[in-house]
Amino acid sequence: ALPSCGRVQLSSQTTTINVKEVAVYNVSGQLIQVPVTTDGSKIEVNLSGVATGIYFIRAGGNVVKVLKK
Repeated sequence: ALPSCGRVQLSSQTTTINVKEVAVYNVSGQLIQVPVTTDGSKIEVNLSGVATGIYFIRAGGNVVKVLKK
């Protein structure tokens, strides 16, 4: 899991990531609404407004586990 205090940045060297392709889920599998920005190959997910815990970020077919402190 990637540790984070709020902002998570991910990048892809092979594909362009559309902000509509990014989804964030809590450990219970519920979709969480958080601010997401993208500039093509990089995305930033802002978890600062959610509770401490484990979150899963799905972007462009990949899933990243994040531990929000």
